[in-house]
Amino acid sequence: MKKTLAILLFLFTVTASGSALAHGKHAHGKHVHGDAEMNVVLQDGELLIEIQGALASFIGFEHRPQNTQQAAAADRLQALMKDADRIFELTPEAGCAVETVVLESPVFDKKKASGATTKKQDEHHDLSAQYLFSCKNPARLKSITVRLFTLFEGMHSIRVQAIHEGRQMAAGLSRERPTLSF
Repeated sequence: MKKTLAILLFLFTVTASGSALAHGKHAHGKHVHGDAEMNVVLQDGELLIEIQGALASFIGFEHRPQNTQQAAAADRLQALMKDADRIFELTPEAGCAVETVVLESPVFDKKKASGATTKKQDEHHDLSAQYLFSCKNPARLKSITVRLFTLFEGMHSIRVQAIHEGRQMAAGLSRERPTLSF
């Protein structure tokens, strides 16, 4: 089923944007500080949420850590983003529990973080996060509140594309409206 959800999310992203996520850029080809994109797929009791955003929106810089303060900020970001329960509030009646979390960003690659800075390290980088939940009562999933706005001062808006039990929808989230309702 995880493979099916991953394929659905990929196809959904390609269909919605005209191209797949590639080279650390958003599906829509934009790299805008303060903005992120979120894809949501709920099917057969599994919920997949993907978030993609400019790294500066999360930690204030977009390159590999260049000092101990930046390394500590990257470590804090990684620990926080791994904690799905701090990032999302799901309808409790749905009985969703996180199964896996996958994070990708150059700031998490400690092997390449030390040493001389290369041109590629100076480029604008994104954070990509995927969360897979198993839901006991998926029909009861009525909302997802995204806490990124309260956790990260640099986050201002999230464009959402969702497939919820076969229905497709789009929405915009913000500090004033952090909840996606189905």
